Amino acid sequence: HYFQKSENPIITVIVTMHNQAHLIHTCLRSIQNQSIKNLEILIIDDCSTDNSTETINEFQKEDHRIVLFTHIMNEGKIKSRTDGVRLAKGTYITIIDGDDSFAHEDILKHALFIAQKGNLDVVEFQEAYIINKQFKLVLNDYTLLNLTNIVYQPELSTKFFIISDNEGIRAIQSRSICAKLIKNEVFKETLKFIGTKYTEDFILEYEDTIMYVGLTQIAKSYFYMKE
Repeated sequence: HYFQKSENPIITVIVTMHNQAHLIHTCLRSIQNQSIKNLEILIIDDCSTDNSTETINEFQKEDHRIVLFTHIMNEGKIKSRTDGVRLAKGTYITIIDGDDSFAHEDILKHALFIAQKGNLDVVEFQEAYIINKQFKLVLNDYTLLNLTNIVYQPELSTKFFIISDNEGIRAIQSRSICAKLIKNEVFKETLKFIGTKYTEDFILEYEDTIMYVGLTQIAKSYFYMKE
């Protein structure tokens, strides 16, 4: 494969990784296999000590969209994601960890269609554990919520519900900042809630929460891809 780097990428995919050389290959192939090719792929390597850099360098030879930034010391996932958001050039941003992958080649295409059609700040798609190509657990399952504003899009043969106010967004209580397509300017504005302290010593789990809480304060519209 050969991919030409775009000067005006529609989506920036931020990949955060640390010592995941054995998994990053699957992650990057799933990004390259996306039907949307107008991507910027920012890899933030949080000072890996394995052969992650060598693996990424091999991918860069065939894909000029890939840009690698390496921390000189391990600074944690919050700092990695913050750096990626600040550097992102795409109109929209999505974050994926180096040990995850996109399970469907049209997922970014579908999310982008919805985001552009509704001029939405955030479009969330399903995040799940998949073992042997079988869904084992959907992590962001909101079927128990009483959200009745269902929208049907025949172009995508799928259903979504929209939440158009901040209170509704906060009610979801999703803690993951991944599995979302977010407007660049909206994501950048959320960084003001993080400040300059990036230490994760006081965050024992769910480090995504700090970014997600900021997102709920800034985003004015939010779509969840139900199916």
